[in-house]
Amino acid sequence: MGYQHVNAGSYYLTGTAGALAFEPYYIGAAATRSANSSVTDSAAAATALATGVKVNNGVISQAPDGSPITTILEIARDLGKTTGLVTTVPITHATPAGFGAHEASRNSTIAIGNDFLNSSQPNVIFGAGDPARGGSGYFSSSQVTLAQSLGYQVVYDFPQMTAIPAGTARSLGLFNGGQLTSEYDRSPASTEPHLPDDLEGARSAGR
Repeated sequence: MGYQHVNAGSYYLTGTAGALAFEPYYIGAAATRSANSSVTDSAAAATALATGVKVNNGVISQAPDGSPITTILEIARDLGKTTGLVTTVPITHATPAGFGAHEASRNSTIAIGNDFLNSSQPNVIFGAGDPARGGSGYFSSSQVTLAQSLGYQVVYDFPQMTAIPAGTARSLGLFNGGQLTSEYDRSPASTEPHLPDDLEGARSAGR
């Protein structure tokens, strides 16, 4: 987190900055950057978190020579662990992509989806990107069909997600087109899952 996250938390809880319990114990700060910029984008940041390797901004877990950099999700998969990607943005956005794809550009969203389905194959993929609701630039209808042929149970709302049987091998949730509706803007009748619902659903499906 950055200083502004701390300040925001302090203002929220106390109405003033510098009042969180741990703030008197600061002894320093650390910063990092991508391989080519002091301002790190989410592709390079996700890659660093997922692989421990710095790459240029815009790159998804791929070395300069085009070779893939193994991610923690892939390591877990190869150890026989259940894996998953849960997000409130399209499933092929840069941050989830960093854990399950290998592409030279974060904008190659369809190729990122193919990496998920044909290579890393997370057991659970929950987020947005439903092509029927405007997300075809992130995930295509043909990829939905491919996912189903690979054994993914595809769901589109919270009731369908909660009906996924425990232990289902593979689940794909596409809960909106561009991104899940922000909490502030949701109506009481919304059938989109909240992020905690997604996490609980992913945990239940993967048991």
